[in-house]
Amino acid sequence: MKFRPLSLLLPLCLALNACQEYEEIELTQGDLKQIAQNMLTERPNPQVPVNAVIDGRFKILGYDIDKLKVGPEDKLQVTWYIESLVDQSQDPKMFVHLQGRKGAAGAWMNLDHHLVGDRLPMRKLKKGEIVRDVQAITIKPDFEPGEAHFYYGIFNGNRRLPINNPEKVLHDNEGRLIGPKITITSESTRPTPTAEALRLTAEDAITLDGKLDEAFWNRAKPTGRFTPPNGSDKEVPETHARFAFDDQNLYVGVEAIDDDVWSEFKEHDSNLWEQEVIELFIDANGDRKDYVELQVSPANVTFDAMFTHHRSDLETARKWDLQGFETAVFVDGTLNDRGDQDKKYTVEMKIPFASLPDMKLPLTPESEIKFNMFRFDKKKKGGQIAGSFSPPIRPDFHILSRFGTLKLASPATPAALPQNAPAADPNAEKPAQENPAAPQKDTKLVAPPAPAKP
Repeated sequence: MKFRPLSLLLPLCLALNACQEYEEIELTQGDLKQIAQNMLTERPNPQVPVNAVIDGRFKILGYDIDKLKVGPEDKLQVTWYIESLVDQSQDPKMFVHLQGRKGAAGAWMNLDHHLVGDRLPMRKLKKGEIVRDVQAITIKPDFEPGEAHFYYGIFNGNRRLPINNPEKVLHDNEGRLIGPKITITSESTRPTPTAEALRLTAEDAITLDGKLDEAFWNRAKPTGRFTPPNGSDKEVPETHARFAFDDQNLYVGVEAIDDDVWSEFKEHDSNLWEQEVIELFIDANGDRKDYVELQVSPANVTFDAMFTHHRSDLETARKWDLQGFETAVFVDGTLNDRGDQDKKYTVEMKIPFASLPDMKLPLTPESEIKFNMFRFDKKKKGGQIAGSFSPPIRPDFHILSRFGTLKLASPATPAALPQNAPAADPNAEKPAQENPAAPQKDTKLVAPPAPAKP
């Protein structure tokens, strides 16, 4: 949808207000279809009737709203029903304000718009036409928590059009109708995702080398592709994780597509999150206390930490070691060669259940843990790009309420292999280029978590 520039005023338009020129919206066939679908042929029955007459030219019949509780970056939908009482000639717009605590800049959103997703200017309406105006709203990430009201009406230029029947409608004496009251929470109300861990059988051979070529990894169900931490639909570097377990250990396999694999850190418990890394958070019993953060770099350097509560002291957390933690990395390419073209790196982790704080043992078919995962990628040019299993929405990777759920599958029902998953081939030729930093085969003790994330 594009806007055409204003055309020149015709010489004949000499008298004031004799003719007016407006920006014309260039509409696609899809736009025209959307407008047609929202021009009603029957009078609607809105959830909340209003029937406010505005300047003798419009009647706002009422509205629908799909939810009354939302969090940062959550989406909600308000549908306004508007009737044109005359053939329109001027160019007013709908004004919609979402306002929380009065005067607070962080509790305000201006949602003014043309009708039908900015496709239909009000000046186009004819007498008797009724429009269904569906407004999709995303709550800004820093909206102040608390109650907020929608205020709405119609304005032209810098003037709110008068309400002709104020005694019959809710308004604020400032020319604004009072609409629905919603609650803004401090945390997103979006559902969090679930992943499944495959129970290993006695026949499953485990070689911790980072290659993910054991048959059980093909049977383990992969997570969906990681997505931006802010909850947007933007595409980030492709990352998937798989999980398996036995009575003693959780196994994590991660595939990170990457054309430039690198990490210069060499010491355990370094600030790995400053370059490229895979991160795993575990809150074993979901009580939002005593959670761990584990990190593995493409060079198989590790970091581990245990926090007693949300972002408790980092240096104290960093002193903790996860006993029995083992990792391995395989690079399909050349680690730290910034001039060549790599393909990906894969990570394997072995995590003893008994070393996780508050882990409930022995395991049962109903066992599950709360967790989240992130991946940092950093190209030669530009900043870091982050991907997440469960987007925290707010700029804080330690939002415990946004952790997803890892279900430990019953031994009798292993996770199904997706149709597009690669077939296991134990005889397949191994990639020629091994990770220059050879995977460590011995048990590694991991150290505390990393600082605040973006």
